[in-house]
Amino acid sequence: MKSYPRSLWVPYILLLVILTYACNSSDSNTTPNVNHSDETTDNPPSKPDSSFDPMSSMHFEEGFSILNRNGKKAFINSKGDFPDVLQQSNIEEQLGVEISSMDHFHNGLAVVMIKQLNGSLRWGYINTSGKDPFGKSFNYAGEFENGNAIVKDENGWGIIDTKGAFIIQPEYQGVSPIIDNRVWLKDEEGWTYVSYPEMDTILEGKYQIYGETFEGTYWVDKQAENPEIVQRAYANKDGKILTEWYNNATNFSEGLSAFEKDGKWGFVNPKGEEIIAPQFGYTGAFSEGMAPFTTVQGSEFGDWGFLTPDGSIKIPMQFSFASPFKNGYAEVRDITGRRGFINPDGQLVVNYKYDMNFNFHEELAAVKKGEQWGFINEVGDLIIPFQYDKVSTFVDDAFDGGFSGGAAKVEVDGHEFFINKRGDCIMGCLE
Repeated sequence: MKSYPRSLWVPYILLLVILTYACNSSDSNTTPNVNHSDETTDNPPSKPDSSFDPMSSMHFEEGFSILNRNGKKAFINSKGDFPDVLQQSNIEEQLGVEISSMDHFHNGLAVVMIKQLNGSLRWGYINTSGKDPFGKSFNYAGEFENGNAIVKDENGWGIIDTKGAFIIQPEYQGVSPIIDNRVWLKDEEGWTYVSYPEMDTILEGKYQIYGETFEGTYWVDKQAENPEIVQRAYANKDGKILTEWYNNATNFSEGLSAFEKDGKWGFVNPKGEEIIAPQFGYTGAFSEGMAPFTTVQGSEFGDWGFLTPDGSIKIPMQFSFASPFKNGYAEVRDITGRRGFINPDGQLVVNYKYDMNFNFHEELAAVKKGEQWGFINEVGDLIIPFQYDKVSTFVDDAFDGGFSGGAAKVEVDGHEFFINKRGDCIMGCLE
């Protein structure tokens, strides 16, 4: 049988002793023992732990987070309490439904997925009292943002406000969020860009897909004569096409967007100007002043390095794969697929040894070896042992997770809880 981390069952009095010792020892100048193996160091991280601040944590949204608890979902508030009205079993009893999943609160409303008797799914909303504010469900319901949400009913896709009233009728094959009083609408011929609420056409023509808007610029995709060929160009908020039609394009990051032309990748700015000529086999997004690139075409794995916004090479090609920098470090891989981290000078500061990882946050990174997760510091010391089945991602980033506001959300045997930087359970602990 799998055992739980010590922090889950240590008696309350002993936990107080440990926390008291931790507070006293944090004032000392003791430097942790250097330990670049997978054995944990007995000393705390070199930088003192911050106290847990749920209101600034990326695991919380509008004062709540969600934990798996006894096989059910449960909302936990910033005080560490589990409000009875926001426990899955109580919500199911009040609404008379079986809930398949629940999402975080946005604009005071949370999406719930409802399981029907025939096994099909419906979507609805609850408020912070655990009640259904609209008295109806949908074929699909998205989270609220800026006071509106995308939904689908039997007639099609539309947008509702926080009172459940349609502000864009459900008569389309697709809709986008309303941004800067503009919205994309899809019919049988493709996507159209219109103003809201006037619903006047901004960009003439029908398009297959569109990208995120940055400083009024976005990419659009039209179908070429050969359906296997992609054609993308950049346009502005006034409906003007700014560039020629490329083979591919990505969303903007740090003011630049990668595009593909004749099998080579380069970068444009929001004006549609080619800042870096197409010359690379593939590139990632710019982050912290650099973007990963490779000269190998048509393959994810090859020789990767990093370039700067002027197109010069900052870190020569030497990695089998590289991800963008985040908080001073970038994940890189060797030829076997093992993962490590480099600093902005290209130095390997954490050796290749991990199967999965998240980025560094608050001086620690979640790493996976085999089937279990642990946490390392910025020089590769294992600070919290490999003992978790899962480290949860952030509310606003489904591809990254770890510490935020002084705590990380982890899971053991289906139970989620929060830990501090010593691995002690501090919220949502098993009783």
